[in-house]
Amino acid sequence: MGSLPRHKNYKDSGVEWLGEIPEHWSIKKIKFICQYNQITLEDNTDPNLEVSYVDIGAVTQGAINKVECFSFKNAPSRARRKAKEGDTIISTVRTYLKAISYIQKNYENCVFSTGFCILSPNEEINNKFFTYLVQSENFINEVVRFSEGVSYPSITPIKLSNLQVCIPAFAEQKRIVEFLDSKCGEIDEAISKKQRLIELLEEQKTILINQAVTKGLNSDVSMKDSGIEWLGEIPEHWDISRLGFVAKIGNGSTPDRANISFWKNGSIPWLNSSKVNETIVTYADQFVTPEAVNQCHLPIVKPNSLILAITGEGKTRGTVAICKIETTINQHLAYISLITKKIQLDFLFLYLKAMYQNMRNDSSGGGSTKGAITCQDIKKYSLPIPPIKEQNEIVDNLEKSISIMKTLKEKILQEIEKLTELKQILIAEAVTGKIKV
Repeated sequence: MGSLPRHKNYKDSGVEWLGEIPEHWSIKKIKFICQYNQITLEDNTDPNLEVSYVDIGAVTQGAINKVECFSFKNAPSRARRKAKEGDTIISTVRTYLKAISYIQKNYENCVFSTGFCILSPNEEINNKFFTYLVQSENFINEVVRFSEGVSYPSITPIKLSNLQVCIPAFAEQKRIVEFLDSKCGEIDEAISKKQRLIELLEEQKTILINQAVTKGLNSDVSMKDSGIEWLGEIPEHWDISRLGFVAKIGNGSTPDRANISFWKNGSIPWLNSSKVNETIVTYADQFVTPEAVNQCHLPIVKPNSLILAITGEGKTRGTVAICKIETTINQHLAYISLITKKIQLDFLFLYLKAMYQNMRNDSSGGGSTKGAITCQDIKKYSLPIPPIKEQNEIVDNLEKSISIMKTLKEKILQEIEKLTELKQILIAEAVTGKIKV
């Protein structure tokens, strides 16, 4: 950034978030340079019309990353707002999420959440310049400052339209856009390559775990047919069993939230499926009472059990974690408590991680049925069993390799964070005239 030139003369903008701006730039309120687009689909729209819907959560990193399709009659009530090519969409709720994007083309039958403010810049404003301007970190902080509410902060379109921005001449706006398109494109490409490196690391880790827990560490050992198609051959000296023969397996439920005797002053940890993302669970966020355990027939899961997410269409289903605390669970989790000393807990954990995609494939729902893994399914899962000494060796070997990969991943993530910060600084400096383009 230090090598980029500055403008010759600057002036105080009189706007705190802008600071000094080039002397020849002007300050204007958004409402004087943009039209607030309030076009929506009418309530009498054909109920069978197929619409593509963009929710606030679908807009990240300045781009639309997810589009959902509905018939109009089944679309969310907030799926109403329309936008056209050249518009900028800005989320007016949870503004800290930075859900801001430029509309590059006209999309047929595409509607946006009513949580978006859709702005159409006038002829003196380069559309993409305006999008870069409102994506700058300082502008977003200004929007957050004027938002109201704690858990769900929001800003009205009127307040948003009254915020002040700085505007150079149209030709200079165009140069800034060309500069940012080029530089941000280079940064995005570098980030994309690093994200691909992370994907390759994860793929390598999966292959490593799969190989170790199903074939062992010694490639010269004699093999035998496991009799299970996906498992193939296993070392000849390994046993094979089913999970239901070596572990106690069950799931839980959610006590009625309306019954305060189930929740008030609860002392017994109660877990939901989000906890599997922690890998090792050492604490609970929610607690139930002994009355809830008794009346709702909740299981008490012993420490050093595994918990497995058994429902959902997202990535959670099939994810496993080690639970270090005594707890109970909801209906979206299964617990797996070993009843034999022939299985090492960490070995079983790694084996179930290796089974992730198989579990998801076998439990995928068809049609209107949502994917789910049942406790009966889990009990039938085949499990190769090496001698306990070999299980310990496999676990130690994998933990060392996984630790190295984790360190590499963290380093790459730090590099991505630095590139992201550089991009944010570049945008902020260019659209406020701190550098001359």
